[in-house]
Amino acid sequence: MNEWMSVKQLQALCGRLDFMHIYDEHKLVFWSRISRMKSVVSRTCYGILSMSKEFNLLTFKYDVITGQCNACDIREKVFTNFHNTGSLS
Repeated sequence: MNEWMSVKQLQALCGRLDFMHIYDEHKLVFWSRISRMKSVVSRTCYGILSMSKEFNLLTFKYDVITGQCNACDIREKVFTNFHNTGSLS
């Protein structure tokens, strides 16, 4: 076992995420909140964002539908992904 593997497992055991998962979580929560805004400008920006490669990769990776998932659901899905990748390593 490599040293970094044990750290990742310890983080998962303590319920803590690594930096990349925290960053992804914040992006998804932010995008989810933008998707619910009523402003025409916000809606247009969200429409353009939803066609980007990064948006599609993140929503697919964590199985998130930004208009339907709330912040708690997104956090749970990101943590589940982190936990599953940590235990498989």
